[in-house]
Amino acid sequence: MSAITRNKQIPSITLKTELIGKITGRKIDANALIDSGAEGIIINSQFAQRNQLTLLPIQNPFPVRNVDGSENTMGWVREYTIQNLRIYSRDNKAYHEEQAEFYVTDIGDHDIILGT
Repeated sequence: MSAITRNKQIPSITLKTELIGKITGRKIDANALIDSGAEGIIINSQFAQRNQLTLLPIQNPFPVRNVDGSENTMGWVREYTIQNLRIYSRDNKAYHEEQAEFYVTDIGDHDIILGT
């Protein structure tokens, strides 16, 4: 279910999503934050480990940067994973599904960040 939530800093929009195992079909519930300022699709490293997702090394790791260009203290992106991502409509009757490449890093309280 999509929801508009507010945290202590800024208003945010989160969506109900699932990751679907390519081979097993296993479904993993995840909440995704929409962040138009983020570049790419990012998955929380702890979420990925907890759900035993296959992680692949990035040949040229890169730092996570803040909006002002400074290096984020949450670390570098050193791995990625390819997953089937399903994003549900507000009423859960329809969804969009696609195979997506996720950068893996520590993103705080969110399972997934959907950037541009």
